[in-house]
Amino acid sequence: MSESETCKLDFCDRPVKVIRFGLCSGHYKQQREGREFKPLRKRAPVNKGVCSVEGCNRPHYTRGYCSGHDQRVRKGIPVDGPLQTRISPYKRKREDGKYLCTRCDRYLEEVAFHKGSGASGKATWCKRCQSVWKYGLTAPEYEAMYEGQLGKCLICQEQQEVLAVDHDHSCCPTPAKSCGSCVRGLLCKNCNSALGYLRDSPEAARAAAEYLESFSGNRISV
Repeated sequence: MSESETCKLDFCDRPVKVIRFGLCSGHYKQQREGREFKPLRKRAPVNKGVCSVEGCNRPHYTRGYCSGHDQRVRKGIPVDGPLQTRISPYKRKREDGKYLCTRCDRYLEEVAFHKGSGASGKATWCKRCQSVWKYGLTAPEYEAMYEGQLGKCLICQEQQEVLAVDHDHSCCPTPAKSCGSCVRGLLCKNCNSALGYLRDSPEAARAAAEYLESFSGNRISV
């Protein structure tokens, strides 16, 4: 049967591409299911426009965005420009020594990544993106906390480019993804680890402080 033929029903002009008793695919399905022949809904016109983000010329996907920017919106990642050109995982390292985070689509310094088992030797997500996902935050929420703390650890006040998310372990004790409501603040790696070793105990932290103060300036003679 020629592809130029249309459905045998008077009210349908859809093409018949294979032998289906002269019916288009939609009406052939109605016949197989034993339903009454009814007009099919018109298909939505294909939008051949481009992404609405300035500087992005990728094809429109949904809600005015290309597929890459639409995923960013769904994940709460800021839509702040065109996406990086996707490259092979074996070429994640750029000539200037920076690595590509495949979640936030940014090239960052090596220290911004944990070790990974891939060809690059680095995790595919940067530390910030891993923290945001693990602790139930969105990227804007993390950025707001970081800016509110002026990029400083809430304990030692040391300023760092990436701060760890601290949460109440009594709420979510397992290392799996937390609920997000027990997040307390952003700490440097050392202070965050110290709280974990002290089991989040204020008594243990005070005892440790008193212990250090008792030996401040005093050395044990040998």
